[in-house]
Amino acid sequence: MEHVTNELLDRLDRSPSALAEASDDWGHTVHATPLGVFTPSSVAELAVLVQDAQTAGIAIAARGRGHSTLGQAQVASGIVIDMQALSRVLEVDADSIWVEAGATWRHVLEASLAAGLTPPIFTDYIDLTVGGTLSVGGLGSQTFRAGLQTDNVLELEVITGDGQIMTCSPTAQRDLFDAVRAGLGQCGIITKARLALIPAQPMTRYVRSLHADLETFLTDLFTLAADGRFDGVEGFVVHNSPEGVAQATGNAFPDTALPAGEGTWLYMIEGAKSYTPENAPDTTSLLAGLSVLPSAVNVLDLPYAAYISRLDLVEAALRQIGLWQLPHPWIDVFVPRNAAVDFIRRELAQITPDDVAGPMLIYPYRRSAITTPNVPLPESEEIVLFALLRTALPPTPERVAQLWSANYDIYARCLAAGGTGYAIDAVPLTAQDWQKHFGARWPALVEAKQRYDPAHILAPGQKVF
Repeated sequence: MEHVTNELLDRLDRSPSALAEASDDWGHTVHATPLGVFTPSSVAELAVLVQDAQTAGIAIAARGRGHSTLGQAQVASGIVIDMQALSRVLEVDADSIWVEAGATWRHVLEASLAAGLTPPIFTDYIDLTVGGTLSVGGLGSQTFRAGLQTDNVLELEVITGDGQIMTCSPTAQRDLFDAVRAGLGQCGIITKARLALIPAQPMTRYVRSLHADLETFLTDLFTLAADGRFDGVEGFVVHNSPEGVAQATGNAFPDTALPAGEGTWLYMIEGAKSYTPENAPDTTSLLAGLSVLPSAVNVLDLPYAAYISRLDLVEAALRQIGLWQLPHPWIDVFVPRNAAVDFIRRELAQITPDDVAGPMLIYPYRRSAITTPNVPLPESEEIVLFALLRTALPPTPERVAQLWSANYDIYARCLAAGGTGYAIDAVPLTAQDWQKHFGARWPALVEAKQRYDPAHILAPGQKVF
């Protein structure tokens, strides 16, 4: 901080409440206190702030809803930008929506549905900002067919590290477009995004089924990913007990006699098919050819918006019992399909439900659907996302450190199996780890960093450079 002026400091909220919020996130484990918080009234005002911060040598972190898990949107002795102040929906047309980056995906859902349209891909939890998920990738139940949220962006407005406001797209400033999408905030602050839209259907058939064996469960997942009978497909690991099944499924299978399965674990597939009332899908056809336990199928017909916002009830329950506020040292990895059974069985053999205290995900993806260059993937067309969305119990620093170490070990075993990591997690990486993470993409990122953030003031909490 070479030239911090009183005029610059006067623009910041330095109240104890603002500093406390800016030095916390969903992980609830890293607490870096900034100089203050800046709440921009416009993109132009934010650009001036970035220019002044560069002159003063002050680091900046853009923060949306604060859903990072390891302090990625924090900055010690720097400036946190409250991006929620820029949250307008600016335009909806026949095939796209233009929004400010602080808008949440719930805002996008509401505005697009009013026009009979929807984004092709939502994160499972929709109270995240557009700019936040576009900075990391953004995956969900539709990724197997639609790719990541970063694969469905048509245009971006960005403020670079020297305070320039630039527009980029696949045909204009392509190097910046590719550097910023899933670029972890290293080359620019996303301020606006034009997102692709497709026609929306009013209803969704939401089908959940229990499976006893990991290998046949994975076969079923990739059958569904290949034939497209569902619009959304996800898989979960479920503790093989009445209490575990009830907790993981919202008591969707109250009278089911549970199979022996693979000891501690069962597996659940969630499929979603959107439709108009006059063309309701046939559930028997949706499950044809799968290794489904006949007595373990749950079917719900929901309004499309209710399906997309299906985690609202989960959030309310977690807040009520106090788990929402506890540390969340998450880990997500991508594993090639041919290594997935052995890898997942080995990982599940080393943990108990208490080691996670949250959802365990197994999602099927196709490499060809994901084209964002900053998201490294295994060299396999069929890819498995394996994730432990942990809650630290007990919520002590010692337990958190233990889980960070366990996450790093999982990440290392994933790399050894030909896999890659997803850069949102509580996996403490060194500069050398980041270089390995990005692989062949690394030299282009280094060049883009030098071009668009030469003073290295953007997003230091990611610890990439």
